[in-house]
Amino acid sequence: MKVKEVIEKYSPQVRIALESYFNHKLEQYQGKKFGITPEIIKFLRKYTLAEITQPRPALVLVGYMAAGNKITENIINTSIFTTFFTKYLAIHDDIIDQDDIKNDVPTIHIQSRKFNKSEKMGNDLAILAGDFLWSWAIEMILNSPYPQKRKIEALNIISKTNELTNIGQVTDLDFVMRELGKMKNEQVWEMYTNKAALYCYSLPLTVGAILGGLPQKLMNSLNRYARLVGAASQLKDDLEGVFGNEKVTGKSNIVDLRMGVKSLLVVKGYELANKDEKNILKNYIGKPDLTQKEASLIREIITKVGARSYCEKMLKERGIQALGILEKNKKDINFNSWEYLDDLVRFRLGFK
Repeated sequence: MKVKEVIEKYSPQVRIALESYFNHKLEQYQGKKFGITPEIIKFLRKYTLAEITQPRPALVLVGYMAAGNKITENIINTSIFTTFFTKYLAIHDDIIDQDDIKNDVPTIHIQSRKFNKSEKMGNDLAILAGDFLWSWAIEMILNSPYPQKRKIEALNIISKTNELTNIGQVTDLDFVMRELGKMKNEQVWEMYTNKAALYCYSLPLTVGAILGGLPQKLMNSLNRYARLVGAASQLKDDLEGVFGNEKVTGKSNIVDLRMGVKSLLVVKGYELANKDEKNILKNYIGKPDLTQKEASLIREIITKVGARSYCEKMLKERGIQALGILEKNKKDINFNSWEYLDDLVRFRLGFK
């Protein structure tokens, strides 16, 4: 099954499971003693359901199918743990990035200002709202009908992923504070893996495989695949964040430069630049009022020194490695799952 086929088939069912869960929580926390909690849950529902497709629950289903299992209502209901986990991280990230809108819906810290207009109160309530989702992610696994041993293994993976993702976020902020030239390419790759690859790709795929009873050897292979695709996806996002056509990608190609994001593109560009080019990159990257003309000069330098082509090469190499892992294990993985994962590399990384 191809990526689009799986997402179109199962996203509506995942959405029904999410709506049902939010309704359950609203019923559970009605009454004066819970104060504004129902309002916060309504904010969370609006924010979560604004994402029409559900790519991460789809990966849970793909991991579950990999062992030859059929998709059932139980695994669909359980798969929403990854939506809660993702949105918990996203809400905290929205505060860090000062994002006001996600999927055409106000972010939680903006919605929460309705109570007293205070920026601090909005942030405080958003942090707590995110923590609700963390609890619900755990609850979905605990209440699932799978063997206790598998549930414990899944919870261990979720806990470790949360820890490493936060390490990735801390590292990302640390890089913003560091001067150019103070970090290495390997550190950026590790940050990519921790910040994005684990929770976006490895976690849902691995937990689905655990609950489905996939043998450990195959699970290890899928985990390596997911880390490669996830880190490469982050690199692709960073390339688009500097060189992308805003009308095509739907995101700015100057904000990352203004924020001083130390992507592999920027780190490698600085490494390869001459003294004069290094000075330009130091002066312009991280400049809050960076102009389009200045951004164009950064792009010109990064391209000229070979950093852009280097990153594109790294992107291709990791995609090829991921496809190689799939090919090696093709006979041992359910074909529908294999086909999805093969298509995901081509779909996400732009392979043909």
